[in-house]
Amino acid sequence: MCNIITRTEGDVTIASFNRADVIDGIYIRDAKAELEGIVSESETPKIVLDFERVRFLSSGALGMLVAIHQRAVARSGALCVANVAAEVYEVFALTNIPSLLSIHATTQEAVRSFA
Repeated sequence: MCNIITRTEGDVTIASFNRADVIDGIYIRDAKAELEGIVSESETPKIVLDFERVRFLSSGALGMLVAIHQRAVARSGALCVANVAAEVYEVFALTNIPSLLSIHATTQEAVRSFA
């Protein structure tokens, strides 16, 4: 798998996609499984999903974001996103993602939001 690259800062996991297009169903399924693993490893998961590389995403990717957010919240945690390109933010705005997830300009800002 390895569709998600992770690192930690304190008790926050920063997860990054390893490609610019998050549109392929198999890729999304595998990335979702990796993110679900991150959520299940923590009692109160704090996850920053870094979109720095992402330029294109599908409706399946949006569904994955919502599902991971719901799983994190169910475990008293949270998911936020960072480094969202303008073209991706447009898709987020059209689908009302900003009302569900915190969106931050940088990963550092997103990590600080958990403090």
